[in-house]
Amino acid sequence: MDKARAVGVRAIVLAPFYYHSVAIPSGTATLPDFIGDRAMSFAVAAALGCLSRSPALPDENYVKHMLELPGLASLFETDEPRLMRPLGKRLNIDAELGFSKSIQDATSTGNLKTWFFVQEIPVDTVYQGAYFGIDPFELASEIEGREVSNFHVRVGRHLSGLLRLEKATVPTVRLNAHTAMKFGKDVAGRGVRVERYAMHDMQPTEKIGLRMAAEMVSDWRVNTQAA
Repeated sequence: MDKARAVGVRAIVLAPFYYHSVAIPSGTATLPDFIGDRAMSFAVAAALGCLSRSPALPDENYVKHMLELPGLASLFETDEPRLMRPLGKRLNIDAELGFSKSIQDATSTGNLKTWFFVQEIPVDTVYQGAYFGIDPFELASEIEGREVSNFHVRVGRHLSGLLRLEKATVPTVRLNAHTAMKFGKDVAGRGVRVERYAMHDMQPTEKIGLRMAAEMVSDWRVNTQAA
């Protein structure tokens, strides 16, 4: 397998989704510009049947898990970031968390809201990015025994979002400098700068060509040992 292989991908939103990113009064804000690289990496792996089928969650170790994935994704970016109107959500504390003293204290102080608002990414929003390490469409075709030109993945909070992925010509992409740091790497070592600090775990680089991006991601994985 060519670990430096790059495949351009278009992602079209078929079902709205949100994710908690930045705290705002009465809720959290979704950043509509990007879909996270790690979210897309795991979403593709899940759709292709490459994740463990155990009902028990493993210990959180992003580096170990990402090293075991068939490939990694870039950040996915849209040229037309959009959000739907605020939507109220309810955290059903009595059903999901019980009424322990710590939960009651957190709720009464406002640190755990029973009602909050989110804004979702609307249907038909188009994102573009790349997948490195394998061609997921070739793997899907091998699994299905027929040519597969597109498939669907789940993203967002509670996996409420549905995306259709299809091959596309994508000349440049952005990597996530935070993911590089997870692997103990610094994108500046390849002369690539961070263009924007979107949030702590999403630090988009400047746009770079697919080949260079694939080589950088390959280096993260090849020269890193899981903790």
